[in-house]
Amino acid sequence: MSRLPTLFAVALLGACASQAPTDQSDAVEDFVVINDLEEVRVARTLDGFDYDYLTERYVVVETRKKYYLVEFHGRCRELTNDDMDIQPDFRYDAKAIRAGEDTIRGCRIKTIYEIDKVQAMELKQIGLAPGEERKTKT
Repeated sequence: MSRLPTLFAVALLGACASQAPTDQSDAVEDFVVINDLEEVRVARTLDGFDYDYLTERYVVVETRKKYYLVEFHGRCRELTNDDMDIQPDFRYDAKAIRAGEDTIRGCRIKTIYEIDKVQAMELKQIGLAPGEERKTKT
């Protein structure tokens, strides 16, 4: 009996196990494309806002009346690492956040998409373990 098929199977399993898990940011990007989300320049926040962490590149912002998907220019490790020195947030207007100008936890906002409550709930499920919830007030 040849050991070649067995060695091949072991090598194949090792290669599959060593591959990095897919990034949930890709799933969020797919969600944006599939739902043809509308990009907005400004999200009105009035009395502040909450945000839910999705990935190091995306958060869902909830205001009193609306929901927004916010994309950062790059990874925003400050969202989950409380040990880092956080830069102060910059706001052009205290009652709004603007793409390309303002920051959340020191990370510059690249894009803002207006979404509805159902889309916000769907996005929050991407990459979330059962029973896990991350919410932060700003």
